[in-house]
Amino acid sequence: MTFINQLKEATKALHWTEKTGLFSLTMMLFAIPIDTGISLAFSCLWVLSVVLKNSLLKRWSFFKWHQDKTYVTTKCGILMLPMLFYWGFYFISLLWTENRVEGWANVGLITWFAVFALIYYCTDFRAVKKIHVRGIVWLYVMCLLGLFVVLLVKGLLSPHRLSIYTIGQPFYDYMHHGYLAVYILMGISFLYTELDRVEGGENRTRKRWLTGLCLAILLAFLFLVNSRTGTLGLLLLLALCWLHQTLVRKHRRLAIVTMVLAPIVLLVIHFSLPDGFHRISSTYEEANQGMEDARITLIKQSWPVIKDHIVLGVGVGDQKAMLAPQRGLTFEEQDEVLNTHNQYLDSWLAAGLPALVALLAMMIVPMCYAWRRKNFFMFSFILIFAVSILFESMFERQMGVVFFGVMMLIFAIELEAEDACGLI
Repeated sequence: MTFINQLKEATKALHWTEKTGLFSLTMMLFAIPIDTGISLAFSCLWVLSVVLKNSLLKRWSFFKWHQDKTYVTTKCGILMLPMLFYWGFYFISLLWTENRVEGWANVGLITWFAVFALIYYCTDFRAVKKIHVRGIVWLYVMCLLGLFVVLLVKGLLSPHRLSIYTIGQPFYDYMHHGYLAVYILMGISFLYTELDRVEGGENRTRKRWLTGLCLAILLAFLFLVNSRTGTLGLLLLLALCWLHQTLVRKHRRLAIVTMVLAPIVLLVIHFSLPDGFHRISSTYEEANQGMEDARITLIKQSWPVIKDHIVLGVGVGDQKAMLAPQRGLTFEEQDEVLNTHNQYLDSWLAAGLPALVALLAMMIVPMCYAWRRKNFFMFSFILIFAVSILFESMFERQMGVVFFGVMMLIFAIELEAEDACGLI
């Protein structure tokens, strides 16, 4: 039975509220690279569908104690707990902030962390199967492929055709190239696991070619986005794939061949298409000339403020006012202050050590679970995200908050489905 037929069969048994919830969850993830507002609209629809499901079908669940008097022996709920604490520490920091208006705006920005966590704890998701999760992410990959085609055609038809080397700007002004790179890396990681999943059968060759083609297109997309974070994340992902094939799959010959060919391919691409690496090469040249990267400067200017408020932070909403003097700006010019472009430091600055610990737990706990479950997709996603927020404050925008929250919810549901099937 094909994947699509299996997905249809698994969905038939669901109630219409559960189908609506799956559709909304799919569209949340599908719409994130296109428009965050659309994604938030589907988030609200998803919440409504879950409330209807719990009310009509009595599918309430309180920390996995279900109304049908059964209990799923799973500890997957701990994956969502750090997000709830992270939001809680931001909320508590309002007590000592002076700019309450800005503070409430920042707390509201990450409220979806609390919403996703609480709904997960209060809802029975046992009807959702692993194949549903695969279907959701496959549709997300299709969205990325479609977006790439649209942007590539737009770039080729532009009078400045050489700008296709930086397809993320200016042809896609809505999306910051760093965020788009992380979205693409997630798709690449998923396609690798799908390629590794292909087993024997008459359609094996066709499945591998189709999955490989999708993977090649996303790699081209990532290259044209021209993001330093994306390049670093890709190198990290390639290293993880190499280790996976070498240590887990025991494909030693393949590992040796790729280790030899990968540097050669990168050198050929670099010298044949130098414009595609201009942001990385310019960073290297600036470092050789003794020039400091802008992100390093922002971090250095923020560190004195953090040291003065090392335990509780300055209070969410007061970050710009406290950083303005460090940037040589007056209080009235604080709107021009940039964040540190490092989510760990931004969280520490806003809500102190508790928020930093919660953020670290949001990265470390899922990676530990993924390592124990041998879930490569989950492990690689969290690791790449943890590295990406070293260079970008991704929880300062809805496109980062909703994306991470949805993915953590999907991972928790997937692991719960494994527990319910007795696969651990």
